[in-house]
Amino acid sequence: GAVRNVIKRERARTDGGYDDFSAIEALHVGSLAILYLVAGLILLGILGVPPSALAGLGVAGGLGAYALTMANQILISNIFAGLVLYFDRPFGPGDWIITEHGALEGTVVRIGLRLTVITGFDQRPIYVPNSIFNSTPTINASRMNNRRIKQFIGVRYADFDKVESIMAKIRQYLADHSGIDS
Repeated sequence: GAVRNVIKRERARTDGGYDDFSAIEALHVGSLAILYLVAGLILLGILGVPPSALAGLGVAGGLGAYALTMANQILISNIFAGLVLYFDRPFGPGDWIITEHGALEGTVVRIGLRLTVITGFDQRPIYVPNSIFNSTPTINASRMNNRRIKQFIGVRYADFDKVESIMAKIRQYLADHSGIDS
């Protein structure tokens, strides 16, 4: 915990951007799991529990383990998806993402092992299970080089003869604007 906090303090951004400590958090959680497993095995050794008893528990508890696995299938898929997000890095904290069909849109705040926290444009936090990102195409708008402008302009039937003039003015505006890629 202390090493994690030192790394976070030393690597904190000062330019106003988002800090991305998801890899450090994953390493921290993984190392704690290994530490608890080793400590549990050492404790069983101190208490005099023979390794053969653990093997017997494994066989006898096979059905229980199967039932637990089936019950936790969603949790396991979310954790696996979280690890995939850590290593593939399709998005990170501070990125603006949109899922296919716009069902989910906002800024990534934190990527956890089980879920990702996104802030919507209304500043409400959205907690998204990581498995969603394994099955839904996601657009990282922060990494786009160009943006598409799609605008509908309503014209009355009575003004149909003015459409050419309107189109010419729009084309000229787009040609003259420095922010538009020709």
